[in-house]
Amino acid sequence: VEVNQFGEYLPEGESLREVPGTFNVASQVRWVQNSTNSQLYLTNIAVSSSFITLGGAANIEELEDGHHMMGLSMRSSNVDLAMIRKYFPKAWIPPGIVPLWEKGQWGGNLEITEARVTGSTREDVGTSVTGAFQLHHGYASIPGVPKAENIRGTVVVDPDRIQLSGVHGLYDGIPVEVTEGIF
Repeated sequence: VEVNQFGEYLPEGESLREVPGTFNVASQVRWVQNSTNSQLYLTNIAVSSSFITLGGAANIEELEDGHHMMGLSMRSSNVDLAMIRKYFPKAWIPPGIVPLWEKGQWGGNLEITEARVTGSTREDVGTSVTGAFQLHHGYASIPGVPKAENIRGTVVVDPDRIQLSGVHGLYDGIPVEVTEGIF
């Protein structure tokens, strides 16, 4: 599957249409249709490409009113944050962290321990991204904030906050350990 075709099937997935390369995709598929709705279940998903290996499950449901609901649960090997920053749909990012996403330089490697994306074509539902991630070799240089380097630790993303735990690194050249933090 061409990666850019995959973006056509996700809410706000336009930026995924720019991802280069191909995905190798394997999954078990189940389709259920009745008089009021239809559901597509993808289980044991295995996705691989030159830049990521993902595993997980997904479901897409067409509701009686014609709207669609989507849920995706994934885990991955290490992923280069530069790739995520470039192609991850900004509409899926909680509004409070969009400025951090867009300003400065940051990166490293991220292992997706468990991530969930839920969305709907209904305006009152929107899209949500939650999950737990392991950061390795992280760095950040953001205007007005001292430089951070060699960052490693756990990041948990909830709809309304980001939690950090067991984070180690250099902050403005000083070794720092964060047992817990919430943004």
